[in-house]
Amino acid sequence: MAAPRTSPLRVRSVASIDAVSPLTELAAAPPSQRDPICPPCFNCMLPAFPCRNEGQCSSSTGRCLCPAGFGGDDCTEPLCGALPDGNINRPIRTAPNAPCACSDGWTGINCNVCTRDSVCDALVPTGQNGTCYSGALAVTRNHHQCRVTNKKIVAMLKEQVPEVTMFCNATGASPDNRPTPDATGRCGFQFWAGGVESFYCDLDHCVPQTNPLTNATSYDCAHIQCKCVPDRMLCGLAGSVDITEFLDELVRGPGRLVCSDQSANGERSCEFTEPAMNELISDVFGDTSITLACTSGECMHVSQVPGYTRPEHPGPGGASPIVFALLTTVALLVVAALSFAVWRRHRDAAQAARRRRNGDGYSALTQDELDKLMADHVPATLTFRDIRYRIPRTPGAARRRRAQSARRSPTPEGGEQEILHGVHGLVRPGQVLAIMGGSGAGKSTCLDILARRTKTGVIKGELLVNGRVLDRHEFRTMVGFVDQEDMLMPTLTVEETILYSALLRLPKDMSYEAKWNRVRETMIELGISHIAKSQIGDATTRGISGGEKRRVSIACELVTSPSILFLDEPTSGLDSYNAHNVVECLVQLARNYNRTVIFTIHQPRSDIFTMFDQLLLLSKGHMMYSGPALAAGNHFANLGFPCPAGYNIADFLIDLTMGPGGGRTSSARSGGNGGDADASASSDTLDQSGSADAVPLLHGANDDENVIGPMRPSSPVLPANSDVSSESDEYWENQLGAGPGTPLRNAGNPPNGRAGSPGSGNPLDERSRRLAQLFLDSPAGRGLDESVAVAAAMSPMAATPLMATPLLGNLAGPASSSPAAPMEPLTAPVPGTMSLTRRIRTLADQRAPLTTQFQILGERTLKNLYRNPYLLLTHYAMAVIVALVCGVLFWHVQDDIAGFQNRMGCFFFICALFGFSGLTSLQTFAAERILFVRERANGYYSPVTYFAAKVLCDVVPLRVVPPLLLGCIVYPMVGLVDAYPVLLKFLLVLVLFNITAAAVCLLISLAVRETAVASLIACLVMLFAMLFGGLLLNRDSIAPGLQWLQPLSFFNAALEALVVNELRDLQLTEIKYGLQIDVPAAVILSTFGFNARAYWTDVYKLTGMSVGCLVAGYVVLHTYVKERR
Repeated sequence: MAAPRTSPLRVRSVASIDAVSPLTELAAAPPSQRDPICPPCFNCMLPAFPCRNEGQCSSSTGRCLCPAGFGGDDCTEPLCGALPDGNINRPIRTAPNAPCACSDGWTGINCNVCTRDSVCDALVPTGQNGTCYSGALAVTRNHHQCRVTNKKIVAMLKEQVPEVTMFCNATGASPDNRPTPDATGRCGFQFWAGGVESFYCDLDHCVPQTNPLTNATSYDCAHIQCKCVPDRMLCGLAGSVDITEFLDELVRGPGRLVCSDQSANGERSCEFTEPAMNELISDVFGDTSITLACTSGECMHVSQVPGYTRPEHPGPGGASPIVFALLTTVALLVVAALSFAVWRRHRDAAQAARRRRNGDGYSALTQDELDKLMADHVPATLTFRDIRYRIPRTPGAARRRRAQSARRSPTPEGGEQEILHGVHGLVRPGQVLAIMGGSGAGKSTCLDILARRTKTGVIKGELLVNGRVLDRHEFRTMVGFVDQEDMLMPTLTVEETILYSALLRLPKDMSYEAKWNRVRETMIELGISHIAKSQIGDATTRGISGGEKRRVSIACELVTSPSILFLDEPTSGLDSYNAHNVVECLVQLARNYNRTVIFTIHQPRSDIFTMFDQLLLLSKGHMMYSGPALAAGNHFANLGFPCPAGYNIADFLIDLTMGPGGGRTSSARSGGNGGDADASASSDTLDQSGSADAVPLLHGANDDENVIGPMRPSSPVLPANSDVSSESDEYWENQLGAGPGTPLRNAGNPPNGRAGSPGSGNPLDERSRRLAQLFLDSPAGRGLDESVAVAAAMSPMAATPLMATPLLGNLAGPASSSPAAPMEPLTAPVPGTMSLTRRIRTLADQRAPLTTQFQILGERTLKNLYRNPYLLLTHYAMAVIVALVCGVLFWHVQDDIAGFQNRMGCFFFICALFGFSGLTSLQTFAAERILFVRERANGYYSPVTYFAAKVLCDVVPLRVVPPLLLGCIVYPMVGLVDAYPVLLKFLLVLVLFNITAAAVCLLISLAVRETAVASLIACLVMLFAMLFGGLLLNRDSIAPGLQWLQPLSFFNAALEALVVNELRDLQLTEIKYGLQIDVPAAVILSTFGFNARAYWTDVYKLTGMSVGCLVAGYVVLHTYVKERR
């Protein structure tokens, strides 16, 4: 260590004698002439009080500044204690000849020589990695404690043991380390006899040398100046030799100190030579020089030890080509694996395509394939009775208004609103049931209940399918459901959309070519074969038209030829021609394949109406008619409401349900052809059934319970007493007696209320009740009730209450029925119903296995991903661009404190990047949430296969590849540790962190329906995870009650793993106080609260977090994300 040099000791600035006070003469007198009673005060500014041992005189205080280990007024007293204590705090030895009590780890007359490394930490600026260097040559400033080994000198001094202490500076410096211009070394030499200093020498212009052949070290000093301490041994002490003049006049140099290698006991043999001294010793003692046995010690930082090799930090280069080659190989393997999977999936399709040589490739199914479709078909007779549905009333003002209306005419369950009122019906295989009614009639609600869709209200009633109870899974495998709103994947083509439905839902033993032919046939039947290769499209991407989307939705259900097919408004959005084709296709499906088809329809054309087998007519939830469609006109004509000539029967029925108006002919009004009798009967019936009292739903059971099971065969009958005002009776009589030419939709409102208004006081509700009661009392109604009651009595079941769930019921066997004939009662179950149940269960087991579902869904997800490549390309471009930016900003970081900060900043920025890029996982499921709910309700696949396919196809291209790209670019540019295992662990943490962040966001998107709310929650989670990541908030400064939050932060786990992987074995070099100090990076890691041994713990933590979030996400998907209508 370099130390500056000061001016020579003897050069002083002394005041003039004339300027001194009268005491000056006394002070300047020799000690023998001073007054022993009152001696003068010590003042180094006076010639009589010199500073010895190279001490420096302070002109401001008149006191001596002593070198380390020396004290007293004139720097002649050795100090005890330890060198790190400083001269001010070190005690002077108690007696002149007594040895010093040195602190542990220190030795020597003045306790300046260290003996072990640990005591040097206090002298190192960092307080760590101090080393006691025992070399003879000074690195900065060393100390020597020596025994004089000249036998004659030892013998002459007898019990006054001769010793030598030395200190040397590597560069010219005064004993107090003040700098001087000299660039060479400087040493101090003190000779002791019996522990008392005799004389001292100052050596300057010292040049250190090392002889590699003899392993000897030496100091060659050009000048030497020695001084005696008065009245000490060899320097004027009575009875001893006085060499004062010899030292002052003859000893001038040059001086040389030569030391050999260190011996086993820690001492080394040294020799001090100077020409005048050598001559004196030779003449007096017969030796050539002063010989010594010395122990040396110097405190320094470990990095300052001569020969110390700083651990070379692996910089960029080296393994980088290997890294790039490895990553390229992995990328090629991934591409090859994906390509093989796609090729294998399309292999059967390619083989089938090569066999097609003629036409456009669309051909009808062979009879064998038709037979295979029909082999496991289960004809299904659907019977439903007394279906009722109630929902809670709306809160607030609407509730109060309805409560006021309820007080005038109470309804069942005062806190609920009844939507369906005792709906009955029966539809057999090969028949089509159309549910008609005006807007708000309850058509879609009734269809949902018959299809056993999940409802949010209270359902009561009875549902029968072939006389046996089917669980939800068995029932779902038998039915298909087409929703009113189209929900299709926009990136798929029409053919792919229908094909995926067929592959997932048709029997698993059916060949791929047969399923593909079935898809083609369905597209031909619906007239969409010309758009087979067109993408569906969405609001931002042009695709097929709305009507074509509707037909694609129907095709997805028709392709499976279900036993029962439910459709909600299948003709919505279609022109009259295409609407006719769709309904005709449904009728052919029912009759040719013995299927049961049920759909709602708003206002069909007359030619479409004639294709209906069964009709269910609803008005405000009341069943106005249920039976053969072609018999509906006769039924209402018998009630006195004939359809006018030339009027569409469907429009007439809708008008009849929507408001009061004409339906009678003029002859009926005037009494011709028996019209008077019919009119009278109708009026009497209406008057007698006008009571507002509700019919009990449970026939004696508690009204608060849902009853699902067989009911008593008797029909509900309204009370005969009527309390309707005469004004209302007159109004109904006038409105129902309108002429045949009066359209029902133009009829006026009743005098007391607005048509269509809610509440029991609504004339439309009153009229719907009366017409429903008229149907129940009619022959058609009695026949329907009788048939349903017999079917229910075949397999009685105990009433089972069920809240807000799909209906369950008894299943009765089918009976054939002509579409136009009255419904005949079922008198006996169909033989072999138990075998039918087994066939249903067999059909349920024939759907695609989980592995096939996963393969199909994975292929569909990948197609959706690469056909809409903006998200994928953005992730890849972001990884590359950000990697280049980081590489430029953090280019080749150094191994110092600033480099440590840059490394942590780089890692934190990368974690923040991938953390917030994980927010794109919110759209992974949110965009397909409704599609998943629909497909799950229709039994396309199991939730576990959908979830696995989505996760895998999102994780590999979006969560694995971008971290590898970024890591491959950043790693060599930043200059991180170029070691193959360290690189792999770096990439592992990046991938795991990215997967964990995406899994957290996916869980949030599954649990929160609203995308905006989910985005806000995900951002808050990311911010708090960053806050507890370990960089923004120190672990030790967190309040004890909140410290449990930090282990929950996946940012903390990733950042800790990255910095530990990079910095655990790194030595940081920092230049402080003129020293190059090596600071272990692990020390700084502990300051930030990171555990240097926690890499694999953090990896396991990230793995557990990602797996835990994925499992929780699946649980939420399986239990929460369901259809609720």
